[in-house]
Amino acid sequence: MFLILRNHFFALGKNKSLPYFRAALLLIFSLGVVCNPVDGQSRRSYVRAGDKAFEYKDYGAAIQYYDMAMRRKPGDAALMWKYAECARLLNAFPLAEKIYRQLEALGNPKRTDSLLCYRLGEVLKNQGRYEAAAAYFERYLTQFAGGAYADPARVELAACQWARQNLRDSSGVEVVNAGKGINSPYSDFAPFVAGDTLYFSSYRFDQRRDKRRPKSKLTKVMYSLRNGRAREASRVFPSTDTAHIAHTAFTAGGHFLFITLCKNINASDIRCGCG
Repeated sequence: MFLILRNHFFALGKNKSLPYFRAALLLIFSLGVVCNPVDGQSRRSYVRAGDKAFEYKDYGAAIQYYDMAMRRKPGDAALMWKYAECARLLNAFPLAEKIYRQLEALGNPKRTDSLLCYRLGEVLKNQGRYEAAAAYFERYLTQFAGGAYADPARVELAACQWARQNLRDSSGVEVVNAGKGINSPYSDFAPFVAGDTLYFSSYRFDQRRDKRRPKSKLTKVMYSLRNGRAREASRVFPSTDTAHIAHTAFTAGGHFLFITLCKNINASDIRCGCG
């Protein structure tokens, strides 16, 4: 479009056609007016989609929508807050801290309030940075003594103080990653050893669902025989692509096995029963 208009303007220098010149200017002005609302509408669409996903507690989808909206309007404090909250609820604490600190630096009165102070303490504590977290909880209790989070802040502050005093008390336990043959980038939890076999639950499996909706994960039981590569324990356990299977436990005699069968209430909350 620019090249076409450039040629037309060059022709104007020879033809001196004032009406055509005015028409060209009007066209440029119209293009400028039309493009901005289209971009703004796109951003608003992403925000609405993110809000809807957040309401459903699908924080993984929500943060993707908010990220696209933030690309179109960086520095939007309200949008940054929603993004940071999604990161916190997804346990992506370093990312949540980064955005909370950016909000703190903005000095926006809507977000440099008691909740932002509390949230920074919360994400720092969850990263094991107890001294820095305690400073934020202390600040909250000093500046916002009558705030809605005063009681939780006192509990969190006490927890940080206890953790700092007991950091060196590890009871001789060393935590070691079992390696790629067993561990995955997703949550691996609830280990149980029976003889030479390790059973554990892993949130690594893709759930089959409508392709138009965001992907989600399922938990299934894995086993590792004599420290070998972990495999899905599919022969013994129920086969399902709609429910989570987790938390193996054998009776003392080894005759009975208990598991939990869980289903999603929404994208975040899960209801479990015993199987």
